[in-house]
Amino acid sequence: MALALKPVALPSIVQLAGVLGALLGAAFWASRLLAPAEQTAPVVAVVAQATAAPAAAQWFANRPAQVEVTVSGVLDTGRGPVAILSVNGGVPRAVRVGEVLARGVSVVAIDGQGLTLQQGGVRSQVGIARLPAALELAPLVRP
Repeated sequence: MALALKPVALPSIVQLAGVLGALLGAAFWASRLLAPAEQTAPVVAVVAQATAAPAAAQWFANRPAQVEVTVSGVLDTGRGPVAILSVNGGVPRAVRVGEVLARGVSVVAIDGQGLTLQQGGVRSQVGIARLPAALELAPLVRP
């Protein structure tokens, strides 16, 4: 008894390659999506400041921290206003009224113009950073 192999048609080969490719793709993405997230240590920035006072005096001083706040925007949520801001050039984050930004620096009020900070009993206004004026475009009218 002799075995005879039938020739395989080209469409069958292409279909088999497509099914194998889809299975390999699904297996790859399943392994990527179901893998545990990598844990990374948070990056802490250290800023050295030259001061005349000894370091121990600064540690125990009850002075508010000096911060530079840049407000990107404000929005009104159903639970009160929220400001998007960055402190000392850091990553922008959302804050609400009453949150503490640094030692002795807290958010007192948020309105459409910006926010009010309280630093060591002194209140200061921080406005929203404005975008440059848009270019005026010519009207799109057919002559």
